Amino acid sequence: MRGAELHRLAEETALELPQSELTYPFGPDWEVYKVVGKVFLLLTRAAGPQMVTFKVEPREGRALVGAFDNVVPGYHMNKTHWVTVLPSTKGRPCLPAEELEELIVSSYLLVVAGLAKKEQPVDPYAFGAARDRRSGREAHPGPLPR
Repeated sequence: MRGAELHRLAEETALELPQSELTYPFGPDWEVYKVVGKVFLLLTRAAGPQMVTFKVEPREGRALVGAFDNVVPGYHMNKTHWVTVLPSTKGRPCLPAEELEELIVSSYLLVVAGLAKKEQPVDPYAFGAARDRRSGREAHPGPLPR
């Protein structure tokens, strides 16, 4: 995916999620998507490659970094819990668009699962399962219980 396509898909996915909010706490070059004040997705339009950064389970993050050349540990984030997706390089293994969408939803659900129950805009387990049924995908495991 090229940078513009990467950003478009990430933006569309984030804005579909309940109570997703777009903020600019780091200036106009950084789009930060939050749910109940907690970050789940960052996009940059700064000079250099357009990047998409989101939260992951540590094991999944390591697997993604190992499998795709355009996935690296989170830029300016905790390298264990965040990954950054860069625009694809021709001829190199690249994260597929459908998987990027699933990972952004998973990031959102990880953050929602960490909120107090009364603050959660959706039940993270039920929301993930219902979304998977609608799309015909295999059941998404959702975030791990606390």
